[in-house]
Amino acid sequence: MANGSPQRTKTQSLLVWLPPVLWMVLIYRSSSLSASEMPSFLPDYVFHFFAYAVLGALFLRAFGEHKTTLVKAPFWAISTSVIYAVFDELHQSFVPTRDCSFKDFIVDVVAVLLIVLIAVLVKKDKMGS
Repeated sequence: MANGSPQRTKTQSLLVWLPPVLWMVLIYRSSSLSASEMPSFLPDYVFHFFAYAVLGALFLRAFGEHKTTLVKAPFWAISTSVIYAVFDELHQSFVPTRDCSFKDFIVDVVAVLLIVLIAVLVKKDKMGS
């Protein structure tokens, strides 16, 4: 499959998706907390940036493991992460003391774009060396 590795079993292929799915569950759970239950030692946008940078990286890895999405893995990682960010912000509008924030959404998108760009540049640099 990807990177010339031997054919993967269905189970191995499905397990590649476990980390991003579990991370989305963690984001959803965190988004379900009221504002008073959220840690306040750092600004909210720091948590958003970290959460979505990790999500973008996990999706990039998962999409990059399948030959059908390998070439377009950055596109699919960004698209999927941004769509999830939209639903996450909408979900927060139903949580008491939370709201749907365009600023948080922009931080999510910037985090995903940045991590995918860095990963693509690092991969390009490795291939060029």
